[in-house]
Amino acid sequence: MPEKIIQNSRALWLLLLIFPMTGALAQPIGDLNEAINQAGRQRMLGQRIVKDYLLIGQNLKVNAARKQLQASIDLYQHQHDNIKAFSSNPLVSYTLKEIDPVWSKFKALASSKPEKSQAIQLNKLGEQLLDLNQLLVISMRDEANTEQAKMVNMAGRQRMLSQRLAKAYLMLNWNIADARCKRSLNSIQSEFSNALQQLSTSELNTPEITRALQKVSSHWKMLELSLGDLEGGKRAPLAVANGSDRILKEMNRITGMYAAL
Repeated sequence: MPEKIIQNSRALWLLLLIFPMTGALAQPIGDLNEAINQAGRQRMLGQRIVKDYLLIGQNLKVNAARKQLQASIDLYQHQHDNIKAFSSNPLVSYTLKEIDPVWSKFKALASSKPEKSQAIQLNKLGEQLLDLNQLLVISMRDEANTEQAKMVNMAGRQRMLSQRLAKAYLMLNWNIADARCKRSLNSIQSEFSNALQQLSTSELNTPEITRALQKVSSHWKMLELSLGDLEGGKRAPLAVANGSDRILKEMNRITGMYAAL
C-alpha cells in the first residue's frame, strides 16, 4: 500500500478515536430532521473551537485540544457543505452565504497560535457564527413544523450549551471575560436544566432515550459541582472541560436518536 494512503488511513482512524461524539464522518443529509441535527451541531462546533483554543492558550491538555480543534474545523466545513447541498429553502441559502465570510475569518484565527488578545476576537466571531447557525436551525425547524423537529433542535442545543459553559468558564479562568460572559454562566446553567427537564418528559422518548437522559442528568450534577466558587478562587478548568465533553457525547447520541425516530 502506498505510504500516502497509509498516512491518510491513520489520520482517519485518529479522527474517529479523538472525535467520536460529534459525528466525525457526518453522512450526506437525507431528510429535514438530519439537516436540523447537522445544522444544530454547527452551533456546538463554533463554541467548542473557542473552548479548545482557550485550553491551548492556558497550556491545558494541549495535545488533545489541538487534535479536537482541528477535527472540529474539518467537521464544521464538511457539514456546512452537506447543508448547502441539501437545502432549497431560500432563507437557509441566504444564511449560508452570510456564514461563509464569518467562518473564513473564524477558521483562520482559530488555526493561529493562541493569544489572549486574539481569543477575545475569536470569541466575537464565534458569537456571530452561533447566531447565524441558530437562524439556520430555526428556519429548518419551522419548515418541518413537527414535535420531532422541536426535540431534535432542543437536544442539539444542549450540545452547544455544554461547550458554551466550558468556554465561558475558561475565559474567566484566563481573565479575559467581559461582563456578558460572567453573566452567561448562570443563564446557561438555567437554560440547560430547564431543557433537560423538558426533554425528560417528552412523549417521543424511547426507553433508550430515557436511559441516556438519566445519564446526562448525572453528568450534569457532577459538572455543576465542578463549577465551584469562581469568585472565591476555587477553579477546576480541566474538570469543567472534561465534564462538558461527557455531556456533549451523550447529548449528541440523544439528538441522533430523536432525528432517527
